[in-house]
This record gives sequence, C-alpha cells and structure tokens, in this order.
Amino acid sequence: MARLNQNIVIPDNIRLDKSHEFADSEIESIQIGQSVEISGNYVFARCNNIRELVIPSETILSGYGIFYCSNGLQNLRINDNVQLTGNYIFQDCELLESIFIGNSINIIGNSMFCRLHNLQRIQFSPNTTFSGYYLFTECDTIQEITIPDNCTINGDFFFSKCTGLLRITIGNNVVIRGSNCFFKCSNIQSITIGDNVTISGLYFLDGCFENQNVDVTIGRNYVGYPIHIPMPILNVSKFADVKSDLRYEAKKCAISMEKFKDDSDVIVLICGHVFLLQPLQYWLGIKKNCPSCKQKI
Repeated sequence: MARLNQNIVIPDNIRLDKSHEFADSEIESIQIGQSVEISGNYVFARCNNIRELVIPSETILSGYGIFYCSNGLQNLRINDNVQLTGNYIFQDCELLESIFIGNSINIIGNSMFCRLHNLQRIQFSPNTTFSGYYLFTECDTIQEITIPDNCTINGDFFFSKCTGLLRITIGNNVVIRGSNCFFKCSNIQSITIGDNVTISGLYFLDGCFENQNVDVTIGRNYVGYPIHIPMPILNVSKFADVKSDLRYEAKKCAISMEKFKDDSDVIVLICGHVFLLQPLQYWLGIKKNCPSCKQKI
C-alpha cells in the first residue's frame, strides 16, 4: 500500500481487515482502487484531515465504524454497486455536508449515517434499499429529503429526529417496512407521497404534525396504515347538537354508510358536510379533502 506524505493509495483487489489500522492519523486523502474490501473495524476512524471521499464502484465496506467520527469530512460520494454492510460507518462525522449515493446500492447497517449535524444535501438514486436501525437519525440541519422511485426502506427510525427537516418527497413504487420512519421530524411543512406507495411499518410520520399547517399530498393506490393528521380546527360534536343547523340533510355518513345517531361523534366540515369522527379521521389519513364535494380541508 502506497503512502505519500499524508495521502494513502489503496491498490486494486486489496482487503483491509486490520482494525484501527489508520485511526487517529493525519491522513489528508484516500484513493481507493478497484475491488477493495475494508472489513476491519474503525480503520480510518477519527481521521479529521480528510475533506473529500469517493468510494469507487465495486468497493465493499463491511467493518464497523470505518470512518467513525472523521470530523473533517465534508463531501462524500458513493458510486454505483458499492456494498455498505457495516454499522456506524459514517456516524458522528460532524462536518459532513453532502452525500451522493449511486445506483444499485444496498445500505445495510445500524446508525450508519447517524448524528451528521452539518448535513445539508443528500442525493439518492432509484432502486436503493435501506436496511438497519437509525439510518440518518439526528441529522438536524438537513431541510429536504427525496426518496426516489422504487426504493425500499426496511430499517426502523429512518430519518428520525431530523428536526430541521421541512420537506419530504417520496417517489412512486416506494415500499416502507420499517417502523417509526421520520419519527419526530417536528418542523415538517410539506409531505408529498407518490403513486403506488406501500407503508407497512408502524408509526410512519409519528410526531411530524406539531406544525398544524403541514401540506400533505398522497398519490394514487396508497396502501398502508392511515396517516394520522391532527385537525384541531375540526370540532367534534354530538349529532343531536348539530343536526338542526346542517346546511345539507344527512341521515348517514357518506364514508362508512352508518346511520347517524343522536349520540354519534361527528365533524361538520367548513363546506357543510357532516361525517362520523372515526371514518373521517381514516379518510384524512389518505386525502385532505371533503369526501362529498372534494373541497380541500
């Protein structure tokens, strides 16, 4: 392995399996050859002089904490067909600003990009698979996330506690199986979900609606648990208390087709249509408009 001043060149077809081999060193740059595997733990941990890092195609990163707490790293590019399977690989890289992730990549590992407190930009490619707990947790300066088409998210707490996050865009044909994804991203302003999205993980977007003016758009063929969107502007009443003042005659809920009873909990929308509380809450988890007249709520 060549070492010139503070630069390291890793030749082709090399496997680095010695843990902590270059940890805490003054390395300024790393050039990784073809078909390199880094399986040792914390091999480049706390190398604080590295500013830019490119992971070439066909590289395998399987060790724990390979670049853990390398606080000088600002820009990271992961090219196509890289295998990322270790835990904590880029955790606590405090100055990391931008990440590009190429095509045909499976990201498998816990806390791999956890606590990147200066992260500004992430670009994912379609068909990426994410597996592992706490991927991108507490990245509190990132403002916008786009999950491209055909991605799969299996890990729990994906982008949780990213308190600076304002906009989430989820593409078409995305599958989210992990629980607590986007948990407590409390400053969200807009959420756009594409067509044919399937959500089977529990507590999706839980704690994301502290800002009551969140703009939510959900595409066609959404499958999964209803998204619970708090609606404090909608006052719950008993049907007996509102039936004489209704703008439109109503005998049954247009969503559930259940008949109204005097003690039924109902909500009268601003357009004047009335619905049973629970069916309307379910409806609002999918669409934010009146089921009868389609007026936006």
